[in-house]
Amino acid sequence: MLMVSAHSSNHSKQRGVVLISALIFLLLILLLLRFTLTGSELQERKAGIDQELSMAVEGAEVALRSAEGFILSQQTPGFTPPPCPTGASQAACEADQADAVAADNLAYWQSTAAIDLGFVVEGDPGPCLSPDPSSPAWTCANWGNQFRAGGNTFTANKLADSVYVTELKQTLAEGAAVISPRYIIERFAPDELDLNVADPRTKKSVVLRVTAVGFGVDDGSGDNVTNHMAQATYILTP
Repeated sequence: MLMVSAHSSNHSKQRGVVLISALIFLLLILLLLRFTLTGSELQERKAGIDQELSMAVEGAEVALRSAEGFILSQQTPGFTPPPCPTGASQAACEADQADAVAADNLAYWQSTAAIDLGFVVEGDPGPCLSPDPSSPAWTCANWGNQFRAGGNTFTANKLADSVYVTELKQTLAEGAAVISPRYIIERFAPDELDLNVADPRTKKSVVLRVTAVGFGVDDGSGDNVTNHMAQATYILTP
């Protein structure tokens, strides 16, 4: 009887060791599974952030290109290119007309009509009312949506009806909203940006600084939307 009892006690201890080992092994599996799921979730979040940033960068670049096209397409009211002189070659005629268009484009940007657009402002002195009147215009512009700066003295130009925005809307999930890229233009005289004003042509130039902002997707959560700002400077010379 004593031998049987000892054998039964040893068998119970073995079963206890097996049970503890199984529990430890199960715990390790659960921890490994948790770390795997957490890693996958982090990778998914990172991919989403990268996509949002890429969209914001692309939107800012689209806005810069749109602003450049807008700048070069502006003409004074009633302007028409001069007719080709009799006997002039086609190449010479096109060159003369291109020069006339460029000269009139410069005249437009030298006029007050450009400032009347609302999203074009004099760069110096700056248009900011707060926090510092000497701050550059892009720090106090009203960029709209969830990206605003102090002052709100003027509103950026939105590319709401652009091909970029139309195509982007078709790729988004239901409930997500596209925030249109936008830009502002600051006008400077050459001496305000330390250009070489010794050149007579430079003295008559107009310098335009474009600041553009692109956005990620607005999912309606109320969180801050990813954004990217880019700048480019254009010098229009006689």
